[in-house]
Amino acid sequence: MNPVNKILGKGLRFDVSRNNTPCKVCKGTGKQTTTITTWGSDKVEKFESNCVWCNGTGQMTEQQLGNYNYDKNMWCKCKDKTDAYYVPDGVCRCGIGKHHYHCNKCKKVTQVG
Repeated sequence: MNPVNKILGKGLRFDVSRNNTPCKVCKGTGKQTTTITTWGSDKVEKFESNCVWCNGTGQMTEQQLGNYNYDKNMWCKCKDKTDAYYVPDGVCRCGIGKHHYHCNKCKKVTQVG
């Protein structure tokens, strides 16, 4: 399937990676399950969809893997996320344009929007 040409907005991206690896998110199945819990309730809903990281192929290109690793490493993993500071739209150097919060301990992102 390589090279893959995808139209993204007004631009054209050519992904010519030849070294695909099993997707880190869906473990090569092409599917992922999202679990939704309602705040203050015991209600839990699950639904299955195509994996958003590999587009349901079960394989990641080098570019997709790099994007995955970048996104995975930007999120706070501290147990207590209550001590975070607010950053308004368009002013943070981390590259997120939308308003969001950073952890005061590790300085990584705790919430976007």
